[in-house]
Amino acid sequence: YLLNEFEPCIKHLDVCIKYSPNHIPCKLRRSELYIHLNQYELAFNLLNDALKIDDQLHEVYWMKGQIYSEIGDVEKALSSYQTAVEVNPNFFDGYIKLGIANAALGNAIAEEYYKAAITIRPKSVEAKYNLAMYLQEKADYIGSLSLYEEILELDSTNASAAFNSGYIHLEYKQDYLTAEKWFTEAIDRLPYYHHAFFNRGLCRESMEDLDGALQDYNEALRLEPTFDAAAIAKGRVLDSKN
Repeated sequence: YLLNEFEPCIKHLDVCIKYSPNHIPCKLRRSELYIHLNQYELAFNLLNDALKIDDQLHEVYWMKGQIYSEIGDVEKALSSYQTAVEVNPNFFDGYIKLGIANAALGNAIAEEYYKAAITIRPKSVEAKYNLAMYLQEKADYIGSLSLYEEILELDSTNASAAFNSGYIHLEYKQDYLTAEKWFTEAIDRLPYYHHAFFNRGLCRESMEDLDGALQDYNEALRLEPTFDAAAIAKGRVLDSKN
């Protein structure tokens, strides 16, 4: 499985189930492969068999939630993820899934699920980033900026947290100098981050640093030649300089 050699993996798992029909780990891994192959009915059958042996398997409810999510049954997906965390209140992945699903539906309880995940793993970049994005979309910029700084303390290479901090200062605060600083931080962490170059160009253009803006737009286009927004911005700056 780790080598992505699924065919021999499936054969071994099928033999495992043949000789040990009640071996739960084998059933779960075989179900995982059924899900991977979009064979959801077969996966459901094995997962339900596992629940007949032990109805307190939080991973089974989580996997059923994944299937429901894949087929677009949001309500059943939410119900399955909820059952998973009820069976295992310390199930980090379950809270993350509940947060993502509820955030997509615009349900405010998403914030509580993300916070529950952070309580379980206080140093989780994933949980903090998801919560920061949720708060950003809810216009809680103070909360999201604070979380992005926490993420950078945990992971100094995280370019996305730096970029998002810049984006908030650019788009919502119109604090172009601070935004420029954060986009530079993002570029330092990820030198081929073409969106960071483009947005830093917008900051510099807004501060009338046309030469700096032009350099950033050119770099964004070098990294991504089909970047239409950067091409338009470059044309705008060239017009202003002429």
